[in-house]
Amino acid sequence: MFIVYAGEKREIISYEADFSKSPAWFDFTVKHNDKMLKLKSLIYLLEDDLMKWQIFESETRPAYFTLDKGETLYLKRLKTLLN
Repeated sequence: MFIVYAGEKREIISYEADFSKSPAWFDFTVKHNDKMLKLKSLIYLLEDDLMKWQIFESETRPAYFTLDKGETLYLKRLKTLLN
């Protein structure tokens, strides 16, 4: 898996997920400037094809989504028609 972080495509070296929580936790590690950077995130499925994802660089993760810190993304699955 890869993520674009700080404008560059980076490989996700390792990840952990806990879907027993709501919102779910998804943490992953990327290599950044010769260091390993662990990012923490929250994921919540809003609809079948829409997910809210907030990523945090800090050591602590809030229990819920917040406007105070972190980048919030909305990921939407696009359906394609096949002939």
